[in-house]
Amino acid sequence: MSLPGFAPEAHTMPGFAPGTHILPGFAQGTYTVLGFAQETHTVPGFAQETHTVPGFAQETHTVPGFAQETHTVPDFAQETHTVTHTLPGFAQETHTVQGFAQETHTVPGFAQETQTVPGFAQETHTMPGFAQETHTVPGFAQETHTVPGFAQETHTMPGFAQETHTVPGFAQETHVMPGFAKETHTVSGFAQ
Repeated sequence: MSLPGFAPEAHTMPGFAPGTHILPGFAQGTYTVLGFAQETHTVPGFAQETHTVPGFAQETHTVPGFAQETHTVPDFAQETHTVTHTLPGFAQETHTVQGFAQETHTVPGFAQETQTVPGFAQETHTMPGFAQETHTVPGFAQETHTVPGFAQETHTMPGFAQETHTVPGFAQETHVMPGFAKETHTVSGFAQ
């Protein structure tokens, strides 16, 4: 996790069980968490951006808004999926989550945009395909979220400023849901 604004710091915590970590901003730090269960990671203290990614065995990651934050959590399930989440409303926050199940991703706190794309299992703005994945992205500015790896589904939701949400996979279907400011929701997939 890179939190520019205080001082370079690096944390590596591979393979552990229930734990709570609070990293309220220290900047230019790299935080790598590999292979764990019931781990809670909270990094508040910058804006009002909350990023929750519970999964991999009830893992919760909270990152309340800041700039240039990168979090990578690969190798948890049998299949690998990449979720790249960029929030250029604060700077350039990238979140990569590869291979997991029961992943819950919530990023509210900037506007009031909530998009739900359920698909395979029990999901709410589900990038379904992980198994009980819930993804909520209540609008903000210049937000780009890409979840490829299902087929060819593209989900674009630019709005509130320049917010773009891309979820490639599924098939070929397009939905347009403008309503906040030039908000376009494209879901290429599922069929036609």
